[in-house]
Amino acid sequence: MEAIKNNPNSTITPYGVLYKNSNEPEQIYNGKQFPLYHWKETVATIQLTAKGANEFVYLPYSDIEIEKALMRLETSYLHDCEVEIYSHNFSDRIINIISADTTPLIKIDTLNKLAEHYKEIGNHDIEYFEKLMDYVKPQNVDEIFALADSMYEFELFDGIHSVENYGRYMICDSGHFEYDSNLEEYIDFKRYGQEKMAHEFGAFSEKGYITYHGYNQKLANLLFESLGMVFPEQEELKTLKLYMPLRITTYDMENEYGYKEYANEPQEISNAEVVEYLDVILMAIEENNLPEEEQRGLMRYYDDHDSVNAKVSKYVFSVELIEGELMGVAVLTLNDELTPKELAKIKDNITGQASDGWCEGFEQREISTEMGDIYVSFWNSDNWFIKTAKEMGIEENQKMGGMKFEQ
Repeated sequence: MEAIKNNPNSTITPYGVLYKNSNEPEQIYNGKQFPLYHWKETVATIQLTAKGANEFVYLPYSDIEIEKALMRLETSYLHDCEVEIYSHNFSDRIINIISADTTPLIKIDTLNKLAEHYKEIGNHDIEYFEKLMDYVKPQNVDEIFALADSMYEFELFDGIHSVENYGRYMICDSGHFEYDSNLEEYIDFKRYGQEKMAHEFGAFSEKGYITYHGYNQKLANLLFESLGMVFPEQEELKTLKLYMPLRITTYDMENEYGYKEYANEPQEISNAEVVEYLDVILMAIEENNLPEEEQRGLMRYYDDHDSVNAKVSKYVFSVELIEGELMGVAVLTLNDELTPKELAKIKDNITGQASDGWCEGFEQREISTEMGDIYVSFWNSDNWFIKTAKEMGIEENQKMGGMKFEQ
């Protein structure tokens, strides 16, 4: 600092050349506590105060970040600090709920868990989640997290406040029907709305109409108190499988003398030849899945907040033995049956993952077997298709390694 203040000339330092300009220098770092500095994208910033000194923690944080902040504050425990929310991207509803009758330690831990959720879902889904809270109005922290766990199982219809409006929206604007405005006077929108609502779990709120396709019992009291929705009797989750052909290749070939050699181009192998390696392939698939895909599988990357998102709880890729050959399969866990248009839409999504999404990365990963390294592609078959078991003419109870899925 003195080198800048008292020397009008440039000064060479081990870190570069210092020049004094017209700005008045100010000491920000006191040698102990770090000043406020948003060096990464954060959901919220927490100010910790102890012994007259301040430290800033950026959410979501890791345990080591808290430990280092406490060391710089020369205190051992978080409950010895005053905790203040310096800045945040949470809604006022969340802040008010978390701040009410909450100790500083619980407050910062709760905010951090919610910040982790916000970081995981991204800005687009944060807006949807906060809109969902406006519909449902959670009253405590447990209800916020229960709602966060099941946020994709809801459908929101903004501005729909009557049965007739709901029927009109579904027929005219939802995309489920080919609507001809010339026939409007012949359509009973109210009756259609009544029939549709009779077969779904929904209610009108101040914001519009809301439907729920899940069975999270932690939401039962909240949905009843806020919207008068009586929780449906829980049904077993349904499983739907969509099959696709595999293309399996290798570079490890046996020459005419019986020796292994490496081919310059991938050599296709009959799927029947690798049946004995089914469990090895399944293990490779499991290892290729990411921790953040545990809850929803590849539905994590489904962007639309629509009935497909609400009904398809999760889907993952796997491999099954079908009539003596291996086939790729997308295993869907459903909260509710899909309509033909919804099935077509999820097929399109899975096709995208098969062509240049999850499966594109997987097919570049070698899988070690006794016959050499093999590569499994869910996409590059010459006669590629994606079909249900019914469309395939098979029973949907095939054996998948050590697991069995039945509808």
